[in-house]
Formats: sequence, structure tokens, C-alpha cells
Amino acid sequence: MSNNVQVEHAFLPWRNPHYGNGLMIEPDSHYGHNGNGPGYAASCMHFIHTGITGCVIQQTSGDEQDSDLALTTLLAIMADLGVAL
Repeated sequence: MSNNVQVEHAFLPWRNPHYGNGLMIEPDSHYGHNGNGPGYAASCMHFIHTGITGCVIQQTSGDEQDSDLALTTLLAIMADLGVAL
């Protein structure tokens, strides 16, 4: 899953995004993926330098704007733990 190719457009939390067989990869920093469906949003990332993996699954209203809710929550939790991107 770690064989990867660079993705053309960067978006947070990816500064130099790569994609490999189902994983978004920030080389030498973190990897994982986000997802959403009717009534939920999910995000899971592994932070290479700390060895910490964090996952969040949240109930949502189903609104399209909720798609990054779990990612935002996960990044806030990681920041509280002192894990920097």
C-alpha cells in the first residue's frame, strides 16, 4: 500500500500529497484516509515520527459540508496530544 505516486493538488493536511493503493501519504510525516457516507464521517491517520495512529468516526447530519468533520476532529485531538504535522 505504500507504493505511491504524487497527487497534483495539495489540500490540508497534505502539503506534498501522494496516493498509494487506498492510502493518502505525506512522505516522512503521516498517512491514512478519510471517508464519509450517509450519516457518518471517518478519518484515520498514522503519524510516522511518533508511531501514533488516530481514528475518528462521527455521526453527522448527512450534509455535504460534514465530509471533513472527522478529519477536523482527528487533527484537533492530535494537536492536543502534541503531534505536529
